[in-house]
Amino acid sequence: MISAREKSRELGKIAYDCGAIGLCLFFLVPVFWVLFCAFQSPEHLFGFPPNFDPRQFSLTNFQAVFETGDVPRYAMNSLIVATTSSLITVFASSMAGFALAKYRFLGRQYLSADYQRTFGSATGADGACVPCVESPGMDK
Repeated sequence: MISAREKSRELGKIAYDCGAIGLCLFFLVPVFWVLFCAFQSPEHLFGFPPNFDPRQFSLTNFQAVFETGDVPRYAMNSLIVATTSSLITVFASSMAGFALAKYRFLGRQYLSADYQRTFGSATGADGACVPCVESPGMDK
């Protein structure tokens, strides 16, 4: 027999999972919308109501981009900007991590905890680059 506490816990897990799936779908709708619009012909793109007929998909938008734009140049610019910003972020984060780990100064614990909360949990892989230093309330 399942106790009331176990039922409540299972119901909480189901509600959490449903909420997480709903949130994921909410955030994925714009991504699917962009993909859908990329394959629409220009005359159907701004029509109302939107036409979701997959038989009217076309590649004219992609053809126009490659005919009128300098795509290799755009790709190289994106690569340069992404690489530069990543290197600057790693450099600045390593300098901040060293200062927070090595030196003792007023407010270091609070800065460290704030830095870990901001970058450690929000950016995933970038958080692995942040050295683990003590948070407020932790004794050595």
